[in-house]
Amino acid sequence: MVKFVLLRAHPLIAVSLYLILFTACLYTAGLLRSKFPQAFADLAFGIPGCLGAAGVFYLFQKIGQPTRPKVNLSWSRQTLPKFGLGILIGGIAFLMVLAPLLLFTPLSIQRGRHIQDFDVLLALLPVLPLALMEEIGFRSYALFKLREHYGIWISQITMASVFGAFHLLYGWSLQVAFMGPFVWAFMLALAALRSGGVAVPTGIHFALNIFQQLCGLKGNTPAAVWKVDFPAGSTKAPIVHAGALGTGMHMLLLLLFLLLTFFYGKQEHRRQSASGSRD
Repeated sequence: MVKFVLLRAHPLIAVSLYLILFTACLYTAGLLRSKFPQAFADLAFGIPGCLGAAGVFYLFQKIGQPTRPKVNLSWSRQTLPKFGLGILIGGIAFLMVLAPLLLFTPLSIQRGRHIQDFDVLLALLPVLPLALMEEIGFRSYALFKLREHYGIWISQITMASVFGAFHLLYGWSLQVAFMGPFVWAFMLALAALRSGGVAVPTGIHFALNIFQQLCGLKGNTPAAVWKVDFPAGSTKAPIVHAGALGTGMHMLLLLLFLLLTFFYGKQEHRRQSASGSRD
């Protein structure tokens, strides 16, 4: 019965069901999270969330309508190099946002205090499963199925909007969710489509979150080895200026990602035209 429904479902219905089941898995993982001590809560959320997301992916990709081209989660010799490439790209992208703030505002970066190596490791361990969990959810079946049937722009805008809205469930404000995850979703999706899997976008996602944690940009967590902050006694004006500059940098990144999407779409169209002429 399940196979019959998934095989015959309209692509939009299939994508909607995929995202609903993925969200339900994360909700269940969230219930498990509340049973663990705070230090292990994110890990207890990320690992079951990964397993649930992989299960939903398998259900739709293997039993239902597979995407064309096919996307898979299987391990290969290229997985680690692709993941490493993602980390490099994510690190460069993070510096593109942070460097102007350090150069043109009073913000500075200093060594954190009372650093405990074990606490840092424990705080950083969940970053990978949490990143992988979201990449399976938003940069695998749903993204590739939308691209297959509706093209690059519909798939990009739809999944970026869903990704931004999803972070509202974490308690993020509308502005933060659509200034951060919505913008970065375009880059992550391009990485997934270009590489044919989730290893590269997972590396990017992992790097962005790791560096934010290490620089204290995710709050005063044990992983804050460094601290990016204003000097004591700073007035409101430089804080407002830094906020405006940060917003501007994200808008420039969004423009860059949209341009890359345009060029990717043109390249994809040329490939399809060449393939059609050969047939």
